[in-house]
Amino acid sequence: MLYLVTFSDGSQGVFTFEQIDAIFRLDPDVIVSYEVYEPEPEPEPTPTDEELIYANWQRTGGTGSFAYWQSIGSPLYYTPPPEPEPTPEELIYANWLRTGGTGTFAEWQALGSPLYYTPPPEPEPEPPPEEVPTVYYGSIIEKELEYNEARGIIPVASVPQNKRGLFHVIARNDMSTSQPIGIYWFINDPDGLVVEEYSDWKWGTLGPGQTHEFIGGRFTFSKIGRYGAWVDLLMGSKDNPVIIFSARYIGNLWTVVSLVPEYKGSIAKKELEYNGDRKPIPVY
Repeated sequence: MLYLVTFSDGSQGVFTFEQIDAIFRLDPDVIVSYEVYEPEPEPEPTPTDEELIYANWQRTGGTGSFAYWQSIGSPLYYTPPPEPEPTPEELIYANWLRTGGTGTFAEWQALGSPLYYTPPPEPEPEPPPEEVPTVYYGSIIEKELEYNEARGIIPVASVPQNKRGLFHVIARNDMSTSQPIGIYWFINDPDGLVVEEYSDWKWGTLGPGQTHEFIGGRFTFSKIGRYGAWVDLLMGSKDNPVIIFSARYIGNLWTVVSLVPEYKGSIAKKELEYNGDRKPIPVY
């Protein structure tokens, strides 16, 4: 019984069980699988030239000669096709048989067997086109402080202590297409402590040239001095935002002052009066 053997390099061949056993002993890893070989059924025998000419000669009642039929180009005159070229696998198998079934396909390849066939390499796939990153354009056109039912443009001076207020930022989409737009900021008090950290995205997208206002939470200006902020405009997507560095703001927001008036004075003189006389302190 014959077996169709598949080798680790992808090649195949037909062998007996004894030959497969011999290969396993030489290199057990070279064989991937094998199965019973079922050859294609034998084709019908092709008639010879003489048989075809004889059939044609009989069809005409036995008139004329073979040479005559050949000379007039008889349609039944048969010229056999050329022998097909052996396949690479058949050449490898023939070389393997010629050596008595010794060695493996891999060994024949390592020796540079002239009958060993190496198929041409598969063409390299074309690399996918490089994605051109989107360049986003946006700006912060206004920053405002809201307190006492009024709004002032940043920076704001002389904000009363212990008032409560809101920070407003107005952003604009400077692109020709609608884009998602978001904001991030933190505000620090005069001691450098963060009193508000805020982040938000506009629902949906913002049209070309349109603006959107972001409003933070209300908090108390409890400390006297200068409040500052770091503000970033965000575009692209909420999951992978792009910071618009040209719109970044780092600086002063407002200055808080005390509501209690500051009185100024000094003691100019201290005296002791006795026996109708006054003397500056200390008196000895």
